[in-house]
Amino acid sequence: MTLNNVTILIFASSLSTAAVAGLNEAHIPMVPPPYQMAETPKQTATDRQLTEKVQQQLVSKVSNYNPESKMIVSQKGEIILQGKVSSPEEEKQILEAVRKVKGVAKIKNKMVVISSAQQD
Repeated sequence: MTLNNVTILIFASSLSTAAVAGLNEAHIPMVPPPYQMAETPKQTATDRQLTEKVQQQLVSKVSNYNPESKMIVSQKGEIILQGKVSSPEEEKQILEAVRKVKGVAKIKNKMVVISSAQQD
């Protein structure tokens, strides 16, 4: 083994040790709850813009809207809504608000109504 090979071996070994030592809780991705496992198709810039417009509409038009318990994905004008809602009325408000966003061609509703008693 030549000196260069030893140097490379030591360097590679120290890199892998540093990579392992550098792992901590901040670097471990959180696994989302099952209700957030929406279909996540590859999104174009247009899809991302539409998702953002829908999110803004929901925040401004739906009372007590909690974006952290919902997932919105768009693909070619189709909006996929998934997550928990507290009542059928909230679900209806969300669907009506999304329908008003320019560019939404279709809505796939995968939201689940969870009453406050079920959330506890």
